[in-house]
Amino acid sequence: EEEEALRQMHEEAGERLPDRRSEGDSTWLANGAQVELFGLEKAKTLNGQLAEVIGFDDEVRRYRVRLHSDSTVKVVAKKNIRLAPEPPQAPLQPQAQPPSVQLP
Repeated sequence: EEEEALRQMHEEAGERLPDRRSEGDSTWLANGAQVELFGLEKAKTLNGQLAEVIGFDDEVRRYRVRLHSDSTVKVVAKKNIRLAPEPPQAPLQPQAQPPSVQLP
């Protein structure tokens, strides 16, 4: 209770304390992490959507993510987020060789 009062006091003073996403979770996700939503029951249409972690809501202990498709922000439980697969690398194109100059 005292800790929460201190947190609220700092926030009112314009200071932002670190959120609690890492408490008890060794695999927490940092802001900027690219993720995929899955296993959602109430919002099944969001399954498979790619998003970026933009914050954490301490009150409900859920991540705030911004969808790539339309930039809307959703609040999602960690169990419904996984790191997005790396996009496939484009095959390297051979560099065009400059025309060779023939000397007489």
